[in-house]
Amino acid sequence: MKYVTMIARYLLGLMFLVFGSNMFLHFIPMGPMPAGLAGQFTADLFTSHYFYVVGAIMAVSGILFLVNVRALSELLRAIRLNEVDGDRAEQVG
Repeated sequence: MKYVTMIARYLLGLMFLVFGSNMFLHFIPMGPMPAGLAGQFTADLFTSHYFYVVGAIMAVSGILFLVNVRALSELLRAIRLNEVDGDRAEQVG
């Protein structure tokens, strides 16, 4: 099971890194824009530069998957523990 999770993490990290960096570097050619409402929505995302935000998040999370950083889970755990300690302090005091 250890190897399955490691392979899944590397594949997911590689996919996120490749497709996230494609938003900036454009090395994978894009097909034609979809027609209708989907095309308008995609065009709005391009003009508002929202795809750059999505690409940056994908690239950074891909790097974090590849180097096995669990910073986000540690941060969330610290926040959760702080909330629990704060609730206990309010109940005692």
